[in-house]
Amino acid sequence: MLILSLVFMSALALPQPADTLYIRTLSDKGVDYFKSGDLDAALKCYRKVCEAAPLMRDTARWSAALSSMGAIYRRKQMPDSCLACYQEALRLAEHTHDYAEQANLQSNIALCYLSAQKPDMAMTTSDKAVSAARRSGEMEAIMFAGYAGSSIYFRCGAYAKGIQVLHNLVEEAARQDKPQYMLRGYRIMLQMFDRRGMRDSVSHYMRAMDSTLNVMPAYTREAAMALEQQAIIYTKYRNFRKSLEVHQKLLNHQGGGNLTIDKIYLGMARNYYSLRDYLRAMKFYDRAVKTADSLYADKLKQQASDFQSHIKAQDEALLESESQQKALRQEIHTLRKALYIAIAIAGLLVTGLLWRMKKNRHGLHELK
Repeated sequence: MLILSLVFMSALALPQPADTLYIRTLSDKGVDYFKSGDLDAALKCYRKVCEAAPLMRDTARWSAALSSMGAIYRRKQMPDSCLACYQEALRLAEHTHDYAEQANLQSNIALCYLSAQKPDMAMTTSDKAVSAARRSGEMEAIMFAGYAGSSIYFRCGAYAKGIQVLHNLVEEAARQDKPQYMLRGYRIMLQMFDRRGMRDSVSHYMRAMDSTLNVMPAYTREAAMALEQQAIIYTKYRNFRKSLEVHQKLLNHQGGGNLTIDKIYLGMARNYYSLRDYLRAMKFYDRAVKTADSLYADKLKQQASDFQSHIKAQDEALLESESQQKALRQEIHTLRKALYIAIAIAGLLVTGLLWRMKKNRHGLHELK
């Protein structure tokens, strides 16, 4: 709570902005810093949002800033500060009817409890998150709460509950006629069942995924990622011909998921090799290499250019440094020479002065 008090202590001392542009600009800057990896700069922006938002009565941005601070503290591995920010954000969100935001925060809090080895609190909070997400009716919120909740239930050994959450997720996506979310749900379920070694369930949901892909109105990134998941499963279960079929579909659509074209060719080559069709395997290995060279040639060229520019800049900096050192040595030499001359002149002056004083003293002695 000490961190939160430091965040909010100066809120009353700030002048009230004329409009919300100030807060929006700070929020946008925080997002940019966060994406670039400058977490400290992002944190500074979000703290300023938390100072200004209460004066504007902008609860939504205040809560969002706290949520972002929680994400930053999680990355910085500061669990206490992370949990404190999420809980304060939830306290603000509970005064609104934004159930999607409440679900998001509760899911993050549940994951914090799981990291802190508090499974009971994690599951209880996850239940609240799933419930709030369903109240919101927003598939993104339902998806995140369901994914986080099922992960928590599975890690805590509550497999039946985790599976039920995933079933509910897919059913809600089907009710809203959003096949892309159904595919996301099936992908998670396949991963879960595969890790548990439940091959019958894997086969069932592979067929369900096929049925959904057949009714997709267009080929999307979700469809591509679903096909990629199928390829992984088929290859793992040594069904290389089916894996080849899936890779061919991906190739026909030019990928679109996480796999680039060279990776698709490589997957096909490995399947042909496993089927002992070595000629085709070599053919697709060759295609994979040539495609990779083509895809990454510009990237490598740019990297080489950047490297050469960096070396050139270092060389220029070195030459400038050497030039500065040479000038400095010359200046020191000149100063030293001037100093020697000054010392010599001073010596002559002192000698002349002493000689004059001695002569004056001798003249006075003769007068006496």
